[in-house]
Amino acid sequence: KKSGLYDETIRKHGIRSLTASEARVILKRKTEVGTGYVIPYPNKGGGFIEGVVNFRLDKPLPSLDKGKKPRKYIRPVGLSAKLYIPFPTLEILDDASTPLIITEGEKKVLKATQEGFYAIGASGVWGWSSNHRPLSDFERIKIENRIIYIVFDGDKATNPNVLLAQNKLAKMLVKKGAQVKIVDLSIRDKLDDYFVRCGNNA
Repeated sequence: KKSGLYDETIRKHGIRSLTASEARVILKRKTEVGTGYVIPYPNKGGGFIEGVVNFRLDKPLPSLDKGKKPRKYIRPVGLSAKLYIPFPTLEILDDASTPLIITEGEKKVLKATQEGFYAIGASGVWGWSSNHRPLSDFERIKIENRIIYIVFDGDKATNPNVLLAQNKLAKMLVKKGAQVKIVDLSIRDKLDDYFVRCGNNA
């Protein structure tokens, strides 16, 4: 709710709280990691992809890499990164005339969707790739001749890693034939073109 999500959005997309023991089972771990809420990944049939979830910890875990931020989110053991695609967006993946937003994290995607946009999300700025290659999920999307807006957090102005990830993603999408537009969240007027195309009066 702090991310601006309505109860209906939360329920429709299967987000729910888990006890520590429930989380251990879903995450396929031998030990408990604590409580939190689970975000299942939708499928086109109206249900959810079995075993594909992200888990938001109530109490973050220490980073596996020295010097990095604590881990707020964890996936089940052995699960590779996936694109998060909410129900409405699943219906227009083949329609290149409909613009898409690519952003970071499931909650931002759902907030955009709730407000009438079509969005997909990566689990972090590099979550759209694995081993320096784009995720296979991109094969589900008709990219050629599609307008795609990349909307990463405003910290790209001070974080070279975020800016690099954004530019690499843009280059990959352009190579696949997309018309890529970079959105700077600090400059509202750059969103006007998207609002007009989507018929959104926000």
